[in-house]
Amino acid sequence: MKYKHVLSRRTFLRGAGGVTVGLPFLEEMCSQSLFAADPEPLVRAFNIFFGLGYQREIQADRMTTRGGLLPIEPLLDKFKSKLAFLTGVDQVDGWGGGNAHYDGAAVAFTGTNADGINRSKSVTGGASLDQALRLHVHPNAMPAGVFNAIDTGTWWRFSDSSNRYIHSRNANGQPSGDPQPPQTPKELFTKIFGSLPAGGEMKPGQDPAVAAEELRRLSMRQSVLDSVLDQYKHFTSDAGNLGAASKVTVKDHFDRVRSLEQEVAGFVAMKENPGMTPAQPTCQAPPSPTGDFYGHRLGGDGDGIDVTVDKLGNEVRLMAKLFAQGIACDRVRFGSFIFQSGGERIRLKGAYTHNGKAIASFDDRETSHEYWHRNDFTNCRKHLHFMMAQIAYLLEQLDAIKEPNGKTVLDTSMITITTESGNGVHGSKEQELRGVFHIINSGNGRFRVGGNDFIDVNAAGIDLYNTMLMAYGVPKEKRLWDGRGDVSAKIRV
Repeated sequence: MKYKHVLSRRTFLRGAGGVTVGLPFLEEMCSQSLFAADPEPLVRAFNIFFGLGYQREIQADRMTTRGGLLPIEPLLDKFKSKLAFLTGVDQVDGWGGGNAHYDGAAVAFTGTNADGINRSKSVTGGASLDQALRLHVHPNAMPAGVFNAIDTGTWWRFSDSSNRYIHSRNANGQPSGDPQPPQTPKELFTKIFGSLPAGGEMKPGQDPAVAAEELRRLSMRQSVLDSVLDQYKHFTSDAGNLGAASKVTVKDHFDRVRSLEQEVAGFVAMKENPGMTPAQPTCQAPPSPTGDFYGHRLGGDGDGIDVTVDKLGNEVRLMAKLFAQGIACDRVRFGSFIFQSGGERIRLKGAYTHNGKAIASFDDRETSHEYWHRNDFTNCRKHLHFMMAQIAYLLEQLDAIKEPNGKTVLDTSMITITTESGNGVHGSKEQELRGVFHIINSGNGRFRVGGNDFIDVNAAGIDLYNTMLMAYGVPKEKRLWDGRGDVSAKIRV
């Protein structure tokens, strides 16, 4: 006896204006014996990058607080059993004679330097980990409606080198997604789900502030889902041939997309915006603001950017929700998420708490970049803890997406977390690119996780990455660079 095969896993709802909204996993998407094993989850891979570094001196604390504040505390609190913390990963193969801002960012997830192919700081020497796996699983093209990659996150630096903020690369070293990736909540929402509808007309003589509020409320009532409403009604009706549980799943899925849409609309309304122009007889709503609250897409971060804990945290967490929803909709299977680019300069302001506990009261006089260069471990620990809390939030979102086998996307994907450097001192590959901190998940049971200490890899990053690809059955000729490396004894189950 078999379940009736009703829907393809590749089913999407499509509407006017190019809106594509993937359906979540439904039991009718499987055709299997009642006694068959659970279906295998989709193959996915995500790179998560955080800027500056987790110094070897802080790594030496391992999972203890003997050096003071433990930066990985937010990850240990919820995900200790699902992650492995790796030390002794050397990235000296990425040394190109520059510094970790360029070379350390370029070698992250690729294992090769920025000069290997194109002699350019803007590209790497080859493919990134996620794209090597993608080309093994999908050698021709991704299924319709699924991106090759999405790079996203929150950062400022668009100057110097795209390696600072793009961490998903093709074999030629070029970005596998957008050359200038979505960097604000609205940009990312639009990339995944299509454009939010425009507002409306402003009444002649109306106070601009009143008009702006009315337009905001109007935008909250409109939805990208309006264009796929007929298909939604079909799937939730008897004609859709779905079971009761799946109908509820579809409704919940649409509700979540709508909720995210409203969060994005609310976030847009909060931005620093020049506002409406003076009332005219035929006034139109102004164009939707671009950028975000902090004015991303600056040429660089200059002398530093002042940001508050709450506003930056809220922004990156909304981006994490949107990224995860793209995965839940099966629009995204490969790509990267970044929190601070390589060498970025921010000055945090405001109180920072974690799990109800006061961690720091930020009033930075210097930037995180300067703390890092001086190896000011006290301040570096505080900034790192804040970064790890944002990464933990992203992992929470992935852990909430259930797979058909009862596991979660956090369990079944290949997730690699790393940074640009092992020490803040410029000028030497021995100082900068020795012992670069890495974190990996289980890769659907392929890698050893959940220990009570760091794993000492004591090998090159390229060896780690290629071992991970080997665990997925990727042959040598499709692995990174020359395909070398095997640290199976250190990380494999």
